[in-house]
Amino acid sequence: MKKLSLVIPVYNVEAYLRECLDSVLSQKNIEMEVILVNDGSTDGSKLILEEYVSKFPELFVLVNKQNGGLGDARNCGAAKAQGEYLAFLDSDDFYEADVLSKLIEFADEKQADLVNFDYYEYYSEDHKEKRCALPKEFDAMTSKTYLLANPCAWNKLIKRSCYEANQTMFPARIWYEDIATTPAYVKVCKHIIHYPKPLVNYRQRTDSITSKSTFSVRTLEIIQAMQRTIDAFQDSAYLTEIEYLSIYQLCYIASYRFLAFNKYTEFKECLNTLKSNFPKWQHNAYYQAKPFAFRLYCESLMKGHFTFAKLLIKLRG
Repeated sequence: MKKLSLVIPVYNVEAYLRECLDSVLSQKNIEMEVILVNDGSTDGSKLILEEYVSKFPELFVLVNKQNGGLGDARNCGAAKAQGEYLAFLDSDDFYEADVLSKLIEFADEKQADLVNFDYYEYYSEDHKEKRCALPKEFDAMTSKTYLLANPCAWNKLIKRSCYEANQTMFPARIWYEDIATTPAYVKVCKHIIHYPKPLVNYRQRTDSITSKSTFSVRTLEIIQAMQRTIDAFQDSAYLTEIEYLSIYQLCYIASYRFLAFNKYTEFKECLNTLKSNFPKWQHNAYYQAKPFAFRLYCESLMKGHFTFAKLLIKLRG
């Protein structure tokens, strides 16, 4: 059995794909399989994938499929995985050199079911900023603090047996599929830990889903993704954490995605989803522990004082 199965979904990223694949080739002393899922690319991505598979057939496996979206491509690759551990890498991102073997050693040593690792937000070769996977208010990663961390799929290493036991597939053809999926890992991962080193470069693109310079109605799909996770945790021991995650995603983060384009009616749909699921959201313990400025901003949003909230953003710089 290979130690690691790495799944890389690919769709129209020819400008970044070689850097991604070369970063995989830079990893040393690790037995792994890399499952490349071509999700119906219409640019030169498929030719690049075929080139790398031809040169390194012992490492890369290529799967071609009709376009089904990022979540569907991840599901397709994960279904073919055979390694002890499973990880995902987006095809416009890339690893630091020779880091995965150390991550695997750390996971083995700690007997971890799931490892959350740090990353860089990558703006250019001369500009990248370290981001910690552990929320700054806490000193250890636990099942509960994991639910308060970034829910992205690409900074996690999970035991494949846990991933398969979870049986929570990435939803197909919706944005924010990570939010709908990775929180459920706590249900099957008993030992969740933090690896305090940045391993992956998360490329900041102006045309990415989370950084678009123009508004898309698909931004509303955050509601569908978050509702799926809320429903999965009803009557669970983690409902307080899911409530705060909902506050953060449907109110705080969503505000930046909607208010910049004056999409007030659409944003209210996010706020109403939060209120309907958690009518006493203001009493959430994690929310109450946040700084006053954060709470003032969120409460202004929840009361519909959007102009005032936008002024607070400007004052913060």
